[in-house]
Amino acid sequence: LYNILIKIICIKYKFISFYGVLMRGNLSNGIVSIKIQEGSKRPVALHEKSKFGKIEADFLHLSLIEACYLQEKGRLNIYEDDVECSISD
Repeated sequence: LYNILIKIICIKYKFISFYGVLMRGNLSNGIVSIKIQEGSKRPVALHEKSKFGKIEADFLHLSLIEACYLQEKGRLNIYEDDVECSISD
């Protein structure tokens, strides 16, 4: 039982450390772009696992619907002109 609890704690810690800081997406012309920073695996992993968006150069481009879904799930913050947007905006 102790080993199972330790494994659960480790899994939750890894989940929190991976998803703890939200990705930042910038809205422009109906497309939300996430800059793929050097050493950052999150946008690439998101695309590979879920097939969300398209990777072009150093950006993951999401449709507005994909971005809103990710924002609702707590994985993405969306900004337009450095102002954070909410789904109701």
